[in-house]
Amino acid sequence: MQAIRDNLDECGFMDLGFVGLRFTWHKHFDNFTIWERLDRAMATSDWFSMYPNTQIHHLDVTTSDHKPLCILPEGMECKQQRPFRFEQMWMSERGCREMVEAIWQTSYSDPVGGKVIKKIETCKKELMK
Repeated sequence: MQAIRDNLDECGFMDLGFVGLRFTWHKHFDNFTIWERLDRAMATSDWFSMYPNTQIHHLDVTTSDHKPLCILPEGMECKQQRPFRFEQMWMSERGCREMVEAIWQTSYSDPVGGKVIKKIETCKKELMK
């Protein structure tokens, strides 16, 4: 454990703290339970000075002996990926129209969303040829 602490010090990392339950891990034994805060979010002081309002939440779950961390980086711009949009120009590519029509006619056991994704992926692969 000391080697980990030394490494964190050498790299200039600091613990970002937390909000919520104190412990992130537990182990039950017959007569007692061990509770520890094993999971942590770390950053350099430069990073922390850019995002000082970042909060680390210890979430409560019953499916694991570890509690997940939810990191809310206040002030950090997180660009979301644009949703997929079908481009009409793709239909001018040789074979794309026929492929889309053939896939739409195919019966899938997947829900409609899965069917659409498979069609789009197949059409994209065809366009890459």
